[in-house]
Amino acid sequence: MRNKNNFILIIFLALYLVLRTINLDLQPVFCDEGIYIRWTQKIIQSPKENLFIPLTDGKTPLFMWLMIPFLKTIKDPLIAGRITSVIFGLISILGSIYIGKRFFNQQTTIIAGILFAIIPFLVFFDRMALVDSLLAGLSFWSLIMTLEVVNTGSIKKTILLGVLLGLSYLTKTPGIFNFIALPTALITAKKKEVKKSIKNLAIAAFIGFGIINLLRISSNFEKLSERDQYYHFQISRLWEVPFDPFLGNIKLSFDFMTKMMTWPAFILFIFGVFYSLYKRERTNIVILLWGLIPFLALTSLLKVYTARYILPSVVPFIFIASYSLSKITENIKNKLIVVAITITLLIPALIFDFHLLKDPQNANLPAKEKEGYFEGWTAGYGLKEMAEFIEEKAKEKSILLVTAGAFGTLPDGIGIYLFNNPSVEIWYSNSYLEPYVYEAAKEKETYFIIHKSNFVQNPNISLIKEINKPPWKETPSDSLMLFKIE
Repeated sequence: MRNKNNFILIIFLALYLVLRTINLDLQPVFCDEGIYIRWTQKIIQSPKENLFIPLTDGKTPLFMWLMIPFLKTIKDPLIAGRITSVIFGLISILGSIYIGKRFFNQQTTIIAGILFAIIPFLVFFDRMALVDSLLAGLSFWSLIMTLEVVNTGSIKKTILLGVLLGLSYLTKTPGIFNFIALPTALITAKKKEVKKSIKNLAIAAFIGFGIINLLRISSNFEKLSERDQYYHFQISRLWEVPFDPFLGNIKLSFDFMTKMMTWPAFILFIFGVFYSLYKRERTNIVILLWGLIPFLALTSLLKVYTARYILPSVVPFIFIASYSLSKITENIKNKLIVVAITITLLIPALIFDFHLLKDPQNANLPAKEKEGYFEGWTAGYGLKEMAEFIEEKAKEKSILLVTAGAFGTLPDGIGIYLFNNPSVEIWYSNSYLEPYVYEAAKEKETYFIIHKSNFVQNPNISLIKEINKPPWKETPSDSLMLFKIE
């Protein structure tokens, strides 16, 4: 039996890796990927000065720290960053297998392994150099260890839970919701163990906050809270307009989940919610609450709302869907038939995954996601090709590259490819070139790169190279333009 279980585990992990590693560089670099990778390059270059550089933008640094060995060993920085997510995205699927075996049954475990390997919501973000897959995995394991602490009272698991709580916040500040969700697990505790469980959860929270306070080493620690106002509204605003932006974000969430979870998995999730509440399945209710608490908070408060922000909620939702399908098929004795039914229900997910591996811009993404990752200025089409052109020129002489922008795809998206080239210097500019740029161009061969949508006519520049992006809605295709400054 043990060999059989190990074989099943290997199959799940193989399926996971296949769907996440094929054509990993096919999708263009996203602006946040460029920023995170460039931060990591700066940490490698000067760790003493830059170890906490993400704090300058109100971000926590764990993902960038974990990216360091991959950037040191893999030549392509985008591949290195995305491999980081692939490796640490394993945390979620391993969590689904663990919680299935520990608190449910073999059938739930098998179905969860398949869903976690295949569901496009996970596949898409596990293939990107973003912090959200790591946060989702750490949050899921925080949930698992919370259930373990309440059910076993183990001090070792209490300490592990504290570490997971701290690391989830070090990954991204919404990790704070894991602390808030801790008391929900008490509904699974035996009456005589409630006090002990409260004590152990308090110890875990204390350890977690201790880890968070390591960030105080940096003088930029206060920026974590200062930058919050740019991303979400104050809670007090809910008393004035309780349904704004909630209703709009709920509508977006429905689009995200029906497409990226796919309709069959979403329906299974809804069925699982009602079944769990009807049967008073306490463990399932805790799992559901760990997803709902951050989900409701983010939909109620976020100013800018995208699918990756709710990934940590989607992970427990997918497990509820797995449980749901397990209950529907529990009377089927032949496990191969169960697997066949599961895969049949996931045909829309497999089609979606196929597009992600072959032509990602044509995958069934929600319009808001397609705009951000493939059509808008945030999509880095052509940046690698432009960088290769600049590097070729830099073999003969020193080059100055001026980018129209100081944060995002320009300069970070192109800068990740040029970071270690001593013959290339990168300056930032507005769309209008300042006189000092023309002065520099007299001394050094100088190029100017800009998105066509931001282009304004400047004197003494000649177009060298232009790379088109896919069309955006009904507007003409944007492009990336490279000029030489005379």
